[in-house]
Amino acid sequence: MVELANAHLDVDRDTVVRRATELLGPAEGPRPPADLARLWVALVDEFEAQAEIPAPSPSPATDLQGDIDDIDLTDLVNAPDRADEVVERLTEAFPGAEIHSPEEPEQ
Repeated sequence: MVELANAHLDVDRDTVVRRATELLGPAEGPRPPADLARLWVALVDEFEAQAEIPAPSPSPATDLQGDIDDIDLTDLVNAPDRADEVVERLTEAFPGAEIHSPEEPEQ
């Protein structure tokens, strides 16, 4: 917990221990996960605004969002159907096997 608080919230060990004692009482051995979760939430609530949290960098998906809006969908082409190739490869891998395809649902 101390390492997390230091790395993500820039909080030192003494502060984490002090807040743990204030919130959860004195420690009698390792703290249960539920208590650690309560402590983490309290530390985040108290120190998150003070910590320097870098702004997220734009992802390639967000960079391309403007380009996606400009695509004319009528220019797109369907990928070739590879079902015959798949069937051929399966029959080569499993000679003598029968391939049963599901029936088309009635509409």
